[in-house]
Amino acid sequence: MVFNIDMKTILIPIVLGNVFIIIYIMAYRFDHKKDKSINVFAASKVLQLISWSLVALRGAIPNPMSISIANSIALLGVSLESIAILMLINAFEKNIKTIYVFLTIVMIFIFNCITVFYNVENIRISVISIFIVLLIAFPGFCLMKNKNSSTLQRIMGSLYYLVIVLLIFRAFIAISSYKYMNPFIKGIYQTGPLTLISMLMMLEITSTGFVILSKEQIDLELVKLASIDELTGILNRRTFIAGAKRSIAYFVKKKEPISFLLIDIDNFKTINDTYGHNIGDITLRDFADKTKEQLREYDLFGRYGGDEFAILLLGSDENDSDKIAERIRKIIEESLINEYVTIKYTVSVGIISMIPDGKTDIAMLYKSSDNALYKAKSNGRNCVVRTNLNIL
Repeated sequence: MVFNIDMKTILIPIVLGNVFIIIYIMAYRFDHKKDKSINVFAASKVLQLISWSLVALRGAIPNPMSISIANSIALLGVSLESIAILMLINAFEKNIKTIYVFLTIVMIFIFNCITVFYNVENIRISVISIFIVLLIAFPGFCLMKNKNSSTLQRIMGSLYYLVIVLLIFRAFIAISSYKYMNPFIKGIYQTGPLTLISMLMMLEITSTGFVILSKEQIDLELVKLASIDELTGILNRRTFIAGAKRSIAYFVKKKEPISFLLIDIDNFKTINDTYGHNIGDITLRDFADKTKEQLREYDLFGRYGGDEFAILLLGSDENDSDKIAERIRKIIEESLINEYVTIKYTVSVGIISMIPDGKTDIAMLYKSSDNALYKAKSNGRNCVVRTNLNIL
């Protein structure tokens, strides 16, 4: 059986596909000019279009342009695309940048050495395939490795893995063929592996995925901005209350205890008035950071406003919550803030624990712990005071 597909038949849809991809990427970029990942991705698509176009013109232009220059540009384009994906998912660190720059330069140099000194088609095909695998493997891994990856990220990661398998298969066929492989000659050994090149268009699906993923990241950032207190990085009041309501309802069904802590930073106004709002902000962040370290992943921690914070300990009875509250109080008491001045501060804590029922709500818990907090401040601050419903 002989395949009747030739290289130019494969390249025409690839080139046209890249043209349309660049059009809508540029249109998307128009409203996201400050997004570096979008700019890098757009540049990668332009380079890949130039590369495919040079390959499609093979025979009409000198071989150095259709082979050496085209593949060098292709490697640069794939490298930039991988970098753009990594930037988008916040996996592009300084050392990764160094590695990609080094790899890309080395790969282009090696490929051109092969072209000059050992210009055999099947060797070039095998080498370029393996080089692309090396460039796209890390983004594929990053898209899949995180247990919190979205469905879209996992689909994109799966596509990268599929392309990697196809490229390795193509490299294996190329290097193991006994015939000199000219991609522009028909035949099972020549056009069979090259038909797999069309599968590289699956990577173009990631172009659509990239735009959607970018929109998804923007949406997640908006959700984060709407739910997280910008200064301290913990839940804001609205989100804390909403989460607390859901958690209380769940623990009503489980018939297990919960504990509510209301915490104030002692004499916070004096800190602000004496040292300025900058030191006040640093104090709030310091408290939030140190307190988060004492909580479990599923506990709720939010800023109610100013220097007032709330914690909902899930599944914690009086004994457990007393230990956590006292640990927080002690850690804050022993901490120091070293900026251009050295600050020591303390906190007061009001706490209530119960097994919630159908009448339990966040307003009730807040009022109870607020009364306990008032007593803690009356007792000289820097202490934990517990209350319960039957003494309100």
